[in-house]
Amino acid sequence: MSKVYFIKNSESDYDQLGKDVLELLKKVVSETGHQFEKEVPIKVHFGEKGNKTFIPAKCYEETINYLKEKGVSPSYIETNVLYRGSRTTTELHIQTAKSHGFTQIPIIIADGDIGTEYDEIEINKEYIKKCKNIKSEDEVNC
Repeated sequence: MSKVYFIKNSESDYDQLGKDVLELLKKVVSETGHQFEKEVPIKVHFGEKGNKTFIPAKCYEETINYLKEKGVSPSYIETNVLYRGSRTTTELHIQTAKSHGFTQIPIIIADGDIGTEYDEIEINKEYIKKCKNIKSEDEVNC
């Protein structure tokens, strides 16, 4: 079974959260000897237009800088949503992301322009029989 890492941050102290995430990443790299791929996507939630319930872009800056120091090209990665909103198409999704400050690195919307570029994979677990996996997985080193 894989080891799970946890950061407690109940105060929404986003400056501290960015530092804690970097510290945890360094710990994982140190403990596991992990070697990064040339390109590393950072999974994020950009929030809907007008929404404030997402982790701000500034929280990722220290991690982005760390990855760049390691010779890695980081990018943000996300998928479109099924419901109506500002993240339904790739164009709107990227506009929303940029308006929320996610401009430091490239943005990849991994399931295509309208969220239909995926492969359905049979997994036959107790509660979930199939899952949808982004088609561009190989392109983004997931």
